[in-house]
Amino acid sequence: MTTDAEAAETLRLLMSEISERAYSAGWMMELEFALWKLALRGGGRYGAAVVSAEEAATLRTLAERCGGWIAWSSEAVDEAWVPRDE
Repeated sequence: MTTDAEAAETLRLLMSEISERAYSAGWMMELEFALWKLALRGGGRYGAAVVSAEEAATLRTLAERCGGWIAWSSEAVDEAWVPRDE
């Protein structure tokens, strides 16, 4: 079983990989919002990529395991874990 930190890192990597497939960008602007919508909807198109129902379920599962989501942090100038409450 993965730890919270492992789940958060796996989530970050999956989100970045989807961004690369969609826009050839490691972290496309507003990625966290677009993928959250697709995770809740069960998948769909994002740029040039298709997020499958399986990927959407994986995004939801990882978010549940780590208790949050990954978002761009202008303060850290990088991606950062955000608790679910925020």
